[in-house]
Amino acid sequence: MAHFEKLSKLKDLRGKTAHNGWQPVYDISVKTDIAIHHSLTKEGDSYSFARYHVHTNGWHEIAYAFVILKDGTIEWNHDLGVLSYHVGNSNKFAVGICLVGDFRSEKPTEAQKRSLKQLVDCLKKDMPNYKRTRGHNEFPGYAWKQCPEFDYRAVVSGEKEFASVPASNATTHTIQQGDTFWSIANDTKGLSVDDLKKLNPSVDPNKLKVGQKINIKKTASKPAPSKSFSKGDMKTTSIVTYLKSIGENSSFSNRAKLAAKYRIKGYKGSVSQNTALLEKLRSGGKPAPKKVTLPNVVLKRGSNGYNVKKVQESLNILNFKVGSVDGIYGVKTEDAVRRFQSVYLPSEVDGTYGENTRSAMLKKL
Repeated sequence: MAHFEKLSKLKDLRGKTAHNGWQPVYDISVKTDIAIHHSLTKEGDSYSFARYHVHTNGWHEIAYAFVILKDGTIEWNHDLGVLSYHVGNSNKFAVGICLVGDFRSEKPTEAQKRSLKQLVDCLKKDMPNYKRTRGHNEFPGYAWKQCPEFDYRAVVSGEKEFASVPASNATTHTIQQGDTFWSIANDTKGLSVDDLKKLNPSVDPNKLKVGQKINIKKTASKPAPSKSFSKGDMKTTSIVTYLKSIGENSSFSNRAKLAAKYRIKGYKGSVSQNTALLEKLRSGGKPAPKKVTLPNVVLKRGSNGYNVKKVQESLNILNFKVGSVDGIYGVKTEDAVRRFQSVYLPSEVDGTYGENTRSAMLKKL
């Protein structure tokens, strides 16, 4: 049994994902390199990637020998000797590992890092002629590729700690995949599991959610805000406090009078200008969210114009990058639509923007 087959997070999916025939198989002795990829998608797994590779790209099988999910699960897709399509002319001697995620805008989870290091450590023992581990963009012909977009060298060499250690001066911690109260306490100096429970009485330690914020330090109590105001030099915090004190349903005229009476330091505008600025402050300085719209038409390779630009802008926002927003539905736009569909509309991966794709994109936007 190979060393990697003993990994506790390994899940054998060989022959269980989409395929159309089988790729060539060589003796493991030809494998000298390990190639590290990221999926360029926020979500996904071997099943969705295989559907895209087989039904859209026309390949025989999924490109990657291994896919590492955000919870650290290592999906094993084919034997090491298989020649799969992931690094062009280097396919024959490279074993591909893909971590799920778009690391241009997010980071691998701690669970993914642990699994990657463990897997690479094992493969070095299992590949008799192993030479090196490289990122996708370090293989010949792929210098342009934004992949894998994270410091994989530090991970596989063990130079960086894998624990999600909160900064010493932080008062909160954002839950990442694989976090538990025990692991957070273990990685935070002077903190115990009991301390975390006391700091977070309304949080169920057994139901932590990725992205959830928990307290890791007591916050100093703040004095009650003053409701006294002075003309001429009105501080932002005082204005916001006043706005809250007169209530959400206060009339526009009340706010207009306030704007006229108390001018923000360094800003001398009309009543309407001051009122508009106060409204912006009242919302935390953020403009009101714009209603997202997408064209309700069918677009495909060869389409062009304003509607294509709207779709391209939305795909970029969703991190399915199309490059420049030029209004031309070319290869990159079609590929971005297919990547989006493979994750959120796996039953309709055709690269054509239509009603179902529009609905799925609106939900994510």
